[in-house]
Amino acid sequence: MIELLTQLYKGHLLADRYMAGETLGAAERAALSELVEECRLRLFDISWLMRCLNEHLTHKVNEEDRCKGKFFEGRFNSQALLDEGALLTCMSYVYLNPIRASMATTLEDLDFTSIQERINNYRQNDKIDSSTQQNTTGSTKLSPLMRSKGNEHLTGIDFDEVDYFKLVEWTGRVIRDDKKGAIPAELSFIVISLN
Repeated sequence: MIELLTQLYKGHLLADRYMAGETLGAAERAALSELVEECRLRLFDISWLMRCLNEHLTHKVNEEDRCKGKFFEGRFNSQALLDEGALLTCMSYVYLNPIRASMATTLEDLDFTSIQERINNYRQNDKIDSSTQQNTTGSTKLSPLMRSKGNEHLTGIDFDEVDYFKLVEWTGRVIRDDKKGAIPAELSFIVISLN
């Protein structure tokens, strides 16, 4: 744990001395023990994790851009997703961020997203078999939106995959005054390209 502490948080004199093999007195060992316990508690603290990520990203971005300032606008927050509708809304929001920022124009352009992988798999297999669902490289498996258990029970989000593609695309076509981009109206719908 002390080795992890020195990797995560530089500049703890007692931890550095202990790792160098120096003998510590009783008071120093007690202080080091408190420091280790504090570090252990921080490993379970989402606020502390976000603080560390923010600090690291800010240093990197400011170094690259040769500027000063915060990377994130404000504190993170947590929103409970209480039903399938909320989960689908959140998933659509995340996927559409590059489109809203005019960094992409179609769902197929959304690199490194699971919706792009789902579309590619759908095209590749014509219809994805939920037991063999995987991306084009075969390295990870995507959970199906809906999975049958036996004859009656369904698990997951009770939403057809093609309907999900339509939902995200229709949402992406909505033009908003407060956003730069949207899926252009002249482009054909995804369901047409998927047959």
